[in-house]
Amino acid sequence: MPRWVGDVVMSTPLLRGLRRHFHHTRITGVLRPLALELLSGSTWFDDTIFYDRHSTRPELGFMSVVRQLRSLKPDAAIVIPNSLSSASLVFFGGIQRRIGMAMHYRSFFLTDAVRPPRDGWYQKPFSSASYPVQLGQRLGMPSEPLRLELTIMPADRDLGDAVLKRLFQ
Repeated sequence: MPRWVGDVVMSTPLLRGLRRHFHHTRITGVLRPLALELLSGSTWFDDTIFYDRHSTRPELGFMSVVRQLRSLKPDAAIVIPNSLSSASLVFFGGIQRRIGMAMHYRSFFLTDAVRPPRDGWYQKPFSSASYPVQLGQRLGMPSEPLRLELTIMPADRDLGDAVLKRLFQ
């Protein structure tokens, strides 16, 4: 999963589509703890592995996650972030099929390198929400609407209701 809040939100059409299309498949999210908070209440992940390459906590580090991935033996990985470290993480994690955008010198680590749209020498602009869906389509997921989605927990809903009630009394 991406590192930044906005990129996590832009990935929600992909996550929803993966869960809908691969509903009998075990889906593990590799993400920062903050990203899990953003996605709490969703049913998109069966398991999570926490990873933060900038953390000083060893259990969130690269080698810890590599070991966890090797023990899980996933069939495939969709690498959403366009970072070299994300692509190398799934490579060293032993995942056989690695799907991601062919950017930032990471094609070596990917088995399915999706090329960004080009116009001659120039890369065409593309939506931050559409390219994760393109990665899912490479795995066999049908096209999904690019509707962004976040869920809320019951306690959050109750708090929001209480705030609105006070505002409009």
